[in-house]
Amino acid sequence: MFSKVLVANRGEIAVQIIRTLHNMGIQAVAVYSKADKDSLFVHLADEAVCIGDVMPKDSYLNMENILSAAVLTACDAIHPGYGFLSENAKFAELCEQSHITFIGPSPQLMTLMGDKAQARDTMKNVGVPVIPGSDGVVNSIEEAEAISERIGYPILLKAAVGGGGKGIRQVTSQNMLRSAFQEAQKEAEASFSDGSMYIEKVITNAKHIEVQVIADIFGNVVVLPERDCSMQRKHQKVIEETPCALLSSAEREKLLAVVSHAVTEIGYTNTGTFEFLMDNDHHFYFMEMNTRLQVEHTVTEAITGVELIKSQLVVAAGEKLGFTQEDIHIMGHAIECRLNAEDPSQNFLPQPGKIENLYFPTGTLGVRIDAGIVAGDAIYPFYDSMIAKLIVRGETRDDSVIKMRRVLEETVIDGVQTNCEYLDQLLSTQDFQSGQYTTTYIEELQDLPTINNNSATQSLDHQQLKRQMNQLPDDMMTKCPKCHTQFFSGELGTYHTCPHCGYGFRVSAQERVNWIFDDYQLINEDITVSEYFLVDNQAYQKKVDSGKARTHLNESVMTGIGKIDNMQTAFGIMDPFFVMGSLGSGTGEKIARLFEMATERRLPVVMFTASGGARMQEGIHSLMQMAKTSQAVAKHHEAGLFYLVVLCDPTTGGVTASYAMQGDIVLAESQALVGFAGRRVIEQTMMRKPPEDFQDAETVLANGFIDAVVPREDIRSVIAQLLAFHQHEGARISD
Repeated sequence: MFSKVLVANRGEIAVQIIRTLHNMGIQAVAVYSKADKDSLFVHLADEAVCIGDVMPKDSYLNMENILSAAVLTACDAIHPGYGFLSENAKFAELCEQSHITFIGPSPQLMTLMGDKAQARDTMKNVGVPVIPGSDGVVNSIEEAEAISERIGYPILLKAAVGGGGKGIRQVTSQNMLRSAFQEAQKEAEASFSDGSMYIEKVITNAKHIEVQVIADIFGNVVVLPERDCSMQRKHQKVIEETPCALLSSAEREKLLAVVSHAVTEIGYTNTGTFEFLMDNDHHFYFMEMNTRLQVEHTVTEAITGVELIKSQLVVAAGEKLGFTQEDIHIMGHAIECRLNAEDPSQNFLPQPGKIENLYFPTGTLGVRIDAGIVAGDAIYPFYDSMIAKLIVRGETRDDSVIKMRRVLEETVIDGVQTNCEYLDQLLSTQDFQSGQYTTTYIEELQDLPTINNNSATQSLDHQQLKRQMNQLPDDMMTKCPKCHTQFFSGELGTYHTCPHCGYGFRVSAQERVNWIFDDYQLINEDITVSEYFLVDNQAYQKKVDSGKARTHLNESVMTGIGKIDNMQTAFGIMDPFFVMGSLGSGTGEKIARLFEMATERRLPVVMFTASGGARMQEGIHSLMQMAKTSQAVAKHHEAGLFYLVVLCDPTTGGVTASYAMQGDIVLAESQALVGFAGRRVIEQTMMRKPPEDFQDAETVLANGFIDAVVPREDIRSVIAQLLAFHQHEGARISD
């Protein structure tokens, strides 16, 4: 058995794994993000290592840092829990290469069953019934259209990897397919770094039934009673129970036999869960397999007495399971409710904040609370909003429902709003009481009373909400200046774009150069703001000093020579954080020299603009640079060289007039503001108000002033294609 295990997770599952390790006499090492430094699981561990910043990509998804922590603390094994890296075959393989045991199936089995399209084909080959759909991954929208036409609508687009309801869209007609495919693929790419999609026929009025398995390396396979996970919202489980109220003993026996056969056929080891849809006639169709521990494993433990985390450790250590299939009996009925920090009356909007007071009604036979928090802890927007799992077991299903409703009624949480009352109301519905609910029940539910949390534990008036938000970090929330939607800052993603309207937030020149170029060398870095303009203008000097400190540039443009896919080009990138990226004398000098160098070396130029116009503090000296840059651009053009411009938000005034609109090809980022002057100047000149969107890139494109509007995440590939075409044709593309 292991002597020390690293727990690569957080919250309640980290707490449960650490407690199991301690029960087995094994030392536990926690890894944590900066946000979790004072969390319960960190305090319970024997050792703890900080592995990065608050965002999951910097911490709980940071494979290198987690493995380094395991090596540093001399761990024998890593338990991934669920979510994060628990189904990442690459991480499991890296563990093997580092001579650290990954507590789960082998990387090969994770690859086989973790890819949902491949898993579907595998199950089909071993005789498990599957949902009609695509044979493997769908590579294009055209292929998706053909498959959907063949199997008939409605269909489900599903991410081939990952889980948690991400990358899934239901499509009811062909005219919805293209946009849904693009949305689901983008979401899958962002969530799992893999945009592979597959298609399934929608089985209507279905129940979501899953079967937990555990198998050791000696061929012992144990299949545990089914769980009913049909009470879900947008593919996220809300309430789980076992056994299913509608399944007969004969049907259960047949289903478990099918799963046992499949486990044996593929040689699966450790824990996993087979997920099925059950139609009205109780026919089962395989959906996918989760090659990890499930959130709802607790209800299975409650009715069987099997400790699944302990069993995982036993199997991973190369030992035999301490029980067989004959030892498994259904002992009563169990229900789990997921208690989340969310507002059901506001479309289940997550409710981050500080938990001021907390009480769970423990101490009764058949009541279990899995929580990773204590009073005073914060619920962060960077992670899942689940506060705790409430689990009860009764001799009958009715006993369990009564017990769970009492537990929900007695639970007290102050400081954040929760779905506690909503869960209680779901349990009280006739459809839940009868067990007849299906996977679409919550979406179709119309008669639940509006959640009115008027108790002291749930109520949040305007002032309370304001105080709650004031307790959160200043940079936790972001408001889009275009669509005015407020969202969690972590949703901006790699390219700093609004998740709702696609607006590209302003980014530094350094960030852009890192996105675009494989390799680069900066030039003319010595050119700076002339001291002449700073002598008698302290306010201006303060702005310049602030710009230098923030951007690490001497002027508002970064210039250099870079490579994109091994194609060399000169580049200039305006930095909006240096005096608004405005055109100063030093800026103009750097751009003029850039074009002169590019002309001499016969290089194309790629220019990213982002400017507040000509710099008024420098007066005529700044305006003179407009003529100088225009002349340099003209000579580059006369030499037959290619000039590509990308207009970023905002691009106005002198920059627009002198060189931004002079490109052979002029692109603009989505939602960028583009114009020769600001709205106020236009209104005073025209003596009337122009349309609200008259300077939006999309409007400018419609009026024929630019060539294309491109989403920020696609800019690099478009530039590469244009440069390759220019290089191949040996002439300007505009010709």
